[in-house]
Amino acid sequence: MHLAIQWLGNPLSFSLFCPIQWTRLGRTLFGSAASKRRIDVPGTKSYNAQTDDTVTQDWWIIDGENETVGRIAADIATVLMGKHKPTYTANEDVGDFVIMTNCDKVVHSGNKRDKRRYTWYTGYTGLRTETIGNRMQRKPEQVMRDAVRRMLPKNKIGRQMLSKFKIYAGTDHPHAAQTPQPFDKWRRSSK
Repeated sequence: MHLAIQWLGNPLSFSLFCPIQWTRLGRTLFGSAASKRRIDVPGTKSYNAQTDDTVTQDWWIIDGENETVGRIAADIATVLMGKHKPTYTANEDVGDFVIMTNCDKVVHSGNKRDKRRYTWYTGYTGLRTETIGNRMQRKPEQVMRDAVRRMLPKNKIGRQMLSKFKIYAGTDHPHAAQTPQPFDKWRRSSK
């Protein structure tokens, strides 16, 4: 028995020169090449979350003091999308709410605060640019919102996910009634 692969023309099917013939699901899975027996194997059961009362959305709180912007934004985007849950469904909003405090005290690695620039066009003649340092002084919430927004899907569901991200420059927030839990449970990156 040698194990040379015979190309059958279909990019998803191949067979081996041996008594066992392997092809894609739905075709012949086991059996000799001469008998051509078909054994139907049922597909994998999958779960699709529905946006009804069965989806629970928790509240998480994170302190942004001395946190790197990109690292914490990646963790926040994962929780907003719901990828930390076993019931994750790509076309449904199953993520949780995230509250971030002290967003004015986040840090940037390297010299990004002085070198990296935000650029936007106002509709009038000319292009506006601003460094991250200047933006952090004027609108520190916008820096974190943009970092997380660019890691979310670029569609209606992504905009709905971003609306569940609450950002505050100080330590106070008006969401105490929701009893947010500490975010450290879902951190992939440490300080």
